[in-house]
Amino acid sequence: MQNEENENTLYARWLNKELSDQEYAELQKKGDDKVLSKIIETVDAWSLPSISENHKQEIDRRIATKQKKKIIPFYKQTWFYAAASVVVLLGIFFLIKEDEKNEPKLARIECLPGSTKTITLADNTVMIMNGQSYVEYDSVSWSTNRQVNMEGNVYFDVRTKGAFTVNYNDGKVSVLGTKFNVQHKNRFTSVKCFEGKVQVELGKLSFAINPGEGVRSSKGIPSKFKFNPVNVKPLSALTTFENSPLEEVCNALSIHYGLEFKGNGVDFSRNFTGIYKNTSVDTALMMVFEPMGISYTRKGTTVFLENK
Repeated sequence: MQNEENENTLYARWLNKELSDQEYAELQKKGDDKVLSKIIETVDAWSLPSISENHKQEIDRRIATKQKKKIIPFYKQTWFYAAASVVVLLGIFFLIKEDEKNEPKLARIECLPGSTKTITLADNTVMIMNGQSYVEYDSVSWSTNRQVNMEGNVYFDVRTKGAFTVNYNDGKVSVLGTKFNVQHKNRFTSVKCFEGKVQVELGKLSFAINPGEGVRSSKGIPSKFKFNPVNVKPLSALTTFENSPLEEVCNALSIHYGLEFKGNGVDFSRNFTGIYKNTSVDTALMMVFEPMGISYTRKGTTVFLENK
């Protein structure tokens, strides 16, 4: 309350051109001087309503009949107009300031490489993020505008009915209460539906998928596939795959651990069924490539693959 009173006094003194250089510099720093100037321009354009000739004559007649000392109504006194101007000025100013508070505020949540993060939003939507992923959403208008921007590997459990959209670089997923996973990095996208129904848009193409169905897109070429939701668990301590191309597996590893894969004659279209632990990067690499007969050498964040 004390801060508001100080601001009111500051704005009133600005109106009367009584601010010091330091106080005016502070207004400029916050951008309030521009808002106040616009309000003054608007107020200057206002005009009082005209009074008809009959009303003027009636007012003169009543004044002439008064025998007591002439009293000037407070609304005709000069100080009233000055005070009223300040009240109107401050009222409009704080309306504008309040409107500025309601501007979209994009919240960004990131997950560190090699880790997972679980986020619960205000509508009880649960997001499980894999390493080196991020999500963005408007925290101000979330209740009426449930849209998430993401990159990486994120599992969504949407528990409240209503429109819900996930946007990524190459398209978007629209749902009406469901559980699904979106994996997106570079030019590879994979969307898996675990429950409910989702609409996947990839460029100009659109796919409706049900539980146990998914859509992959590699270098702009999409294809539908099926999987067993019971066998393929959401992101947790283990990542599971069922008949997934090696490209998708490498993409998931790349997201989670921040890796880059280079293969020498390795067929990335080969399917992989299995799991790896989301703990040690070396353990994860061994659990994927050993069963496939692929040797690997890791130098920093680059993994070199070669057929045995």
